[in-house]
Amino acid sequence: MNWLRGARGAPRDQRDLEVQGDLEITSISSDSKKAIVKTVVLGVGNILLRDEGFGVFVAEELAKMPLPEGVTAVDGSMVGRDFAPLLQENDKVILVNVQKRDLPPATLFKSDLNQVKESISKKVTSLDQLAFFAALDDLTFAGIPPQVVVISLMPKVIDVGMGLSDEVKACVPKAIEMIWQEIEAVR
Repeated sequence: MNWLRGARGAPRDQRDLEVQGDLEITSISSDSKKAIVKTVVLGVGNILLRDEGFGVFVAEELAKMPLPEGVTAVDGSMVGRDFAPLLQENDKVILVNVQKRDLPPATLFKSDLNQVKESISKKVTSLDQLAFFAALDDLTFAGIPPQVVVISLMPKVIDVGMGLSDEVKACVPKAIEMIWQEIEAVR
């Protein structure tokens, strides 16, 4: 039996490979398992700017929970500046961040990837976000981008200091619920 790997190296399905002369015959085994969609929940932000650290806080909380096979939660500030390997080894990325919009503080929303890029280009508060998008652009150019879902929050307080505002801290359970919905959507 031979494991075939997809564009990002993830096992796709188990196959029997039989060679007859110059002809290779491949058949799917009856014991093939459903492919696991490797998913990373990536929390980005700057924890030194209060609510800006929301994504990091959510990823840390999620990492304390039992996660399904193939799912990991990562504090983006701990990845360093090279997100490419992390993005390349996953089929789906759930990015959790803050984004300023014309919304009431502590509002959670799913966001379009292009809107996030535009928002970050106006005011950078975290180098992690710039590094993430640079790596994503590189993988897109190479033809192997992961699926990206963005869960954002309108912050209340972005100022020097530690800890989330009470209103934003109260949004963590709802953000985790939104993340679970995204994880279950591919299972």
